[in-house]
Amino acid sequence: MSIAFNPLFAQLTITGNAVPSVQFKDANGRILSTGENNIKGNQYVFDKFGLGKVIMSNGLEAIDSNLNFSLLDHRLYFLKDNSLYYVNQSYTSFSLIQKDADNAIMEKQFNKGYPAIDQFTPSTFYEVLAKGNNFHFLKYSKAFVKESTPYGSAPIKEYTIDHTFFLYDVAMKQMSLIGSSLSVKNLKKALPNYATTIDQYLDQFHLNIKKEADLRMLLEKLQ
Repeated sequence: MSIAFNPLFAQLTITGNAVPSVQFKDANGRILSTGENNIKGNQYVFDKFGLGKVIMSNGLEAIDSNLNFSLLDHRLYFLKDNSLYYVNQSYTSFSLIQKDADNAIMEKQFNKGYPAIDQFTPSTFYEVLAKGNNFHFLKYSKAFVKESTPYGSAPIKEYTIDHTFFLYDVAMKQMSLIGSSLSVKNLKKALPNYATTIDQYLDQFHLNIKKEADLRMLLEKLQ
């Protein structure tokens, strides 16, 4: 896979606000610092900061080699001169690119601008898992800090991430909730007119929609 960027990125440099003491809140509203290293797990999309591309509201593009997105406060962060910053420019989409254990390139795309549904607004950023002429398959992820106290042990803090899946109907310009889990039942409920076709594709291609790659393949075939 080759990565290409619009030449306009050279005209734009990402700017941000320095956050030497960033504060987050846990599920109980207690303030946490990003400097706390006793929290297990990870609050960001990727374990490490890496290459990313940002599309600004004015249409220009910027790239940075040290980007990541926090699922705790839903801000885009970058590292510069050993300091942490959040992007203070208005942006409409971004992608984060890293390599997996097999050295294969992974790219995650995030967009906003979808219709409001429940507590989610057009300003909400979703990960775009599949995008076609008929539907977009979207995932919203939210990180929390949970604390537990094993018997006879000290309290343990760890990040936990909840996911909510949606379908966006391009023609109807409408969002549908799939749910917090990937199941055939939930998918058919969101796409009742495709229920029979979904069964056919699942059987023909031996797909397991609990795997996002298989669900992405299924939705691409429904386009």
